[in-house]
Amino acid sequence: MQYLVWDHKIESGRSISQLELSFSGPRHGAASWLAKPGPLSGFDFVSPNAILAATVMLISPAQIFDQLQELATLSHSNTFASVPLFEQSLKLNLKDDLLNLLGGEITLELDDVAPRPVGRAALSVKDAHHLQQTLSTLLAALNFQTQRVDDAGVTYHTLRVPSAKAPLEIGYAFFDQHLIVGSSRDIVADAVRLHKSGQSLGKSRRFVASLPPLHSSQASALFYQDPIAMATLQLRQVSPQSAESLLKLSREATPAVLCLYGEEAAIREASTSPALDAATVLIGAAVAIPNLLRSKIAANEATAVGSVRSVNTAQAAYAATYPKQGFAPNLSKFGADPRGPGAGSPDHAGFLDETLANDSCSGDAWCTKSGFQFRLTGICNQHRCNEYVVVATPVSTSTGTRSFCSTSDGVIHFNVGPPLTSPLSPTECKSWPPIN
Repeated sequence: MQYLVWDHKIESGRSISQLELSFSGPRHGAASWLAKPGPLSGFDFVSPNAILAATVMLISPAQIFDQLQELATLSHSNTFASVPLFEQSLKLNLKDDLLNLLGGEITLELDDVAPRPVGRAALSVKDAHHLQQTLSTLLAALNFQTQRVDDAGVTYHTLRVPSAKAPLEIGYAFFDQHLIVGSSRDIVADAVRLHKSGQSLGKSRRFVASLPPLHSSQASALFYQDPIAMATLQLRQVSPQSAESLLKLSREATPAVLCLYGEEAAIREASTSPALDAATVLIGAAVAIPNLLRSKIAANEATAVGSVRSVNTAQAAYAATYPKQGFAPNLSKFGADPRGPGAGSPDHAGFLDETLANDSCSGDAWCTKSGFQFRLTGICNQHRCNEYVVVATPVSTSTGTRSFCSTSDGVIHFNVGPPLTSPLSPTECKSWPPIN
């Protein structure tokens, strides 16, 4: 992340905001999942009476899946360990038979929440026939029976999901390179009708008028909210009549719209709602902060490895300079001599700076540097140390995820886990895997 700029103003009585999250280079990782701006066709299936609607254009779902697998591997997670078994049991390839068939645009709509949520989703697809075969295989594996109805050239599928109160009905259909999923077959059929007739939210004058000034509906993501309709959801429980009156007013009020635009090295936002602005700032923080923390952890760990390597170098110099003492028994022995430069002695060899080597770094004490704690333990016999082990462990899980150690052979080993609370023996250190 390079910088975050948020500009908010009131213009002609209307709240207008713009936000920019910039990066020092081309977007990568989670920040790159947002695709470049383009026509958001999913809004052509959304009802003009929607309370909430959101659509996002992602890069290739298969590419996102590969990146998630890579992250899981780096963090030593077993999240995707069962994928090969799943594919083998169903004779499917998750990427070829599902992810590569999706176009990347996802649209969600909420129309009501009582007594059960009413809404639908539209997913862009590249190969509807192949995707239908995949869905049939998955539903059969889950023992879901579906009903099929053909109406005006569109095939509607309905399945019932068991529930404690009453079975939950889900309908879906493929139309115009989209998979439409809804809380009932009628909801799906209504989405198809809106698309055919041009009466969807995306084509409504109210929606177009609510867009931020100088911005069109071609974006990387778009969020729509009817704030008055949202308020009626809470008011229904207290006063249903007042809620209905308020809902009528919402048809005349201007809804809030937020647009996101993915550029090569930035994500830009424009909106007409302070509440949505705050949410965008939080989303930006959610993208930026984990990356900053990972970068900080990586920097801390790199510094720790460098410090362990410096201790190994200092030990070699110490053993050559003071052969009777062998290796230094603790880090304080490498500190600067109080008598000044060039006045080195076995107790103050002057081989390391004071952040790692000072009088407090002796005995059972740990020295702290760049988010890591360090401790050197000499393995001594009759005042001569023939072996040693140096350990570097994170101060907390937010400063590092790995601990490091090394002995007189100079090989640096690591271990993933919580910070250490006690030193290691040379044998324990050598049991850890070495750094490549």
